[in-house]
Amino acid sequence: MMGMIHTPHESQKAHHKDKLAETKKHDAAVHEALKAQQQQQREAKEQKQHEEARAHRAERALNLGTDPEGKHSKRAIKEQRELLRQAEKAASGVTCEHGVSRCRICFPHREEADKQHPHERGPPRGASVEVEDDE
Repeated sequence: MMGMIHTPHESQKAHHKDKLAETKKHDAAVHEALKAQQQQQREAKEQKQHEEARAHRAERALNLGTDPEGKHSKRAIKEQRELLRQAEKAASGVTCEHGVSRCRICFPHREEADKQHPHERGPPRGASVEVEDDE
């Protein structure tokens, strides 16, 4: 019967373990909630930055279109060049029966052997160079 009696010290240990596990669960839940909140804030920030970039791009295009002779940023000029290049390519580009401009089926690449250019070899190093005279 001696083994069946529980001392108050043992019950305090069990209560302490339960409280520790409960605290860990609570801390984990708080941590997960904080991570989720930070993720939402990050996504909202990225969305805002994308919208601002889109607005700046549209504004640059508008300013460049209304005043082509004015002073513009390098980025605006680069974007305009790219748009002109794309428009030129679309206007002059011929699409094949597959609907792609210069697809690999209709316009096959050169063979690897055709890509190699024969090079003339010079005299080996240290050899005497013979010069031909037209006399």
